Amino acid sequence: MNLTEHQGKKLFNKFRIKVPKGTVINRGDNFNIDIFNKFKVDELVLKAQIPFGKRGKSGGVLFTNRSNFKQKIKELFSKIIHGFKINQIRAEEKLNIAKELYLSITLSRAEKSYMLIFSSEGGVEIEEIAEKTPQKIIKVPLRTGWEAEFDKQCQQFNLPLGTIKKVIQISKKLHQLAKNDITLAEINPLILTKSNELVAADSKITLDTNALFRHKEYLQENKEQANLEEEAKKMGFTYVQLDGNIGVIGNGAGLVMCTLDTLAHFNGAPANFLDIGGGANREKITKAIEIVLKNPNCKSLFINIFGGITKCDEVASGISNYLQKNKMNIPVTVRLIGTNEQQGQQILKQAGIHFFKDIEQAINQAVVFSKGE
Repeated sequence: MNLTEHQGKKLFNKFRIKVPKGTVINRGDNFNIDIFNKFKVDELVLKAQIPFGKRGKSGGVLFTNRSNFKQKIKELFSKIIHGFKINQIRAEEKLNIAKELYLSITLSRAEKSYMLIFSSEGGVEIEEIAEKTPQKIIKVPLRTGWEAEFDKQCQQFNLPLGTIKKVIQISKKLHQLAKNDITLAEINPLILTKSNELVAADSKITLDTNALFRHKEYLQENKEQANLEEEAKKMGFTYVQLDGNIGVIGNGAGLVMCTLDTLAHFNGAPANFLDIGGGANREKITKAIEIVLKNPNCKSLFINIFGGITKCDEVASGISNYLQKNKMNIPVTVRLIGTNEQQGQQILKQAGIHFFKDIEQAINQAVVFSKGE
């Protein structure tokens, strides 16, 4: 489950990671310009609170002053971003920025440890940094003695004196935070201010869905997202909502992860992770499609099946059954190989559904569809 920015910043405060002065404005609250006096500022940043990033590109971040504050608040509450109606806004001080950095800690199953990722370029997607300037990213497994390795690799960045030491201090706090059932704790951007402070200007926290029973305080506020995850769990699926526009269904966590990576390689943006597991029948396939399409951001649906105990003809029948009973407003692409693939492909052909055996061709088509081409 993805937390909202203000939920993440509450956690940052708890672990003494500095964040901008700010407050949450709920839909229906009485609000006025006293907030400017409270924070002793002339400008504020208004940020829509939804459990996804890329808000700025979608009009979810606005700058305001005393004269247009109420107008900007109303404007932001009127928007729907990534399919979400805005019910909360975080209003916070505008920082005096010297440089934007990137910092995150993520759970690396390959390394069997948490991984620290740092970049001298923040404020953009880490995937974009990796593609354009990979030399500006360093990755260090958080094992004994990691600080010395991190310090050594950071020397290439020529950051102001003392900055690396401060980043290490924040990283230690972020690591302690991540140990509370968190698979990703990201600060992007981590702001170096002109007064030489490091401030977490944004937060992205992903909570392990399997540990939600220990964190029920998030379920009500993130109700829409939690309901989909719970519905998927009852069917035996693993579902995580993401902020892209390509719905993804696959059988096996490894296959789905590979699918997400390949989508990113072809400049596609997944709207979710959904693993139907092994041996799913046509009814489960139909239900998986229903769950994925409840996300209004989906502009294209991609189903990737490598049939073993999951039979391709059952999958194809499930897709065909859904189309017979429901109006499909978005294009569907299927990659279908394995047990009973010929029977499955014949069913898809009769239903007029695009299918491929080659993964790259299939994903390229799904990305093209997602862009309306």
